[in-house]
Amino acid sequence: DWQAEKIRAQLAPWQTSNIRFDLAGTHRVRVHAARMPLDLEITATHASGRIVRGTNGAPDMFQITPKILKIREAVTKQTITADQARIQLFHYKAQNQDPTEPSAGIIFDIDNVTLPKAAGKFLSPSIKKLSTEIMVLGSLPTPIDRVRLGRWSRGGGTLEIKKLDLEWGPATMAASGTFSLDDRLQPEASLAARITGHEQTVDALVAAGVIRARSAEGIKLVLTMMARRPAPDKPVEIRIPMTIQNRALYVGPARLFRIPKIRW
Repeated sequence: DWQAEKIRAQLAPWQTSNIRFDLAGTHRVRVHAARMPLDLEITATHASGRIVRGTNGAPDMFQITPKILKIREAVTKQTITADQARIQLFHYKAQNQDPTEPSAGIIFDIDNVTLPKAAGKFLSPSIKKLSTEIMVLGSLPTPIDRVRLGRWSRGGGTLEIKKLDLEWGPATMAASGTFSLDDRLQPEASLAARITGHEQTVDALVAAGVIRARSAEGIKLVLTMMARRPAPDKPVEIRIPMTIQNRALYVGPARLFRIPKIRW
């Protein structure tokens, strides 16, 4: 569900395949995420965008660039702010059942994000940059519910994470890989990652209570053994696999923390 104060759109009657719009203002959105609907109030001082209908096999595209963005959850009052974001959604007309073919995609960039207190305690109260590009392989499971997700997963549906770049507190990460669901519809992932700031990141996670202090030294030792300096003027980095399996996040062989169960 979506309610908006106002919407401005610009289009030519003879060319409806390219629509420009402006969504600046306040929006109220209800998102059905698993069993817990989220009631969000979203405001942006600028939010220009466009909708382009694809031709000759190109996907349909929705693009929006909000600035001075604020997202507030109505029940918990948790708030996220950001300087600006760029969102591009792609939808391919042919809903091919082949799990190797894309049905949708997203490109998402956001800068200078201020997090809610509960999330900000982990590494830093703010994320400097998050950038990702994801393709949905297999028939898009919409609307999202347990039955459709199960059918998509059993049919070989996956998310191809072409890019996942993050700058958060002492940590920077550049990763790519795949994401899927297991037979209980819990997340599984396999990523190849390049990480800097590993020692400071482990210390921050200990301070936040995510990692036990007695485990931290062993984790840091393993990660330090894998660290390399790619060039004299570059920071030390780790090239390492990151996985999610059995509801736990692993960096190389080291288990970092348990992931809460998703109740669809």
